[in-house]
Amino acid sequence: MLEVRGQQALASMAATNDDHEEAAMLKVTDAAVEQLNAMLENANTEQSQGIRLIESESGLGLQIDMPQPGDQIVGGEERPVLIVAPDLSDALDGALLDTVSTPDGNQFKLVGAAEDPPQNGTH
Repeated sequence: MLEVRGQQALASMAATNDDHEEAAMLKVTDAAVEQLNAMLENANTEQSQGIRLIESESGLGLQIDMPQPGDQIVGGEERPVLIVAPDLSDALDGALLDTVSTPDGNQFKLVGAAEDPPQNGTH
């Protein structure tokens, strides 16, 4: 589960599928990229697949998916690692995705986002 807090993001590592437009960006730490890469390797996904950040009734979640035009894509040259749809990327502009150690293992933490991300595609 992702934790949302109202703090300022510090690091940046992102690109968009459409290089001609200035896009809002979610920032992602190296530690989060490493954990996402490990998840993709453990799931035996195709090189063209990444992990999409999605909205659900219970908050934000992750699922294996293919990048679509306009998506924000975070990752290396070899494959997409994190995929964020444009509407969610706009809502999370300036937020930071990081990992934190918990008694249950490493978990993702989202800081710097609005307290209530949009639900069902609304802003």
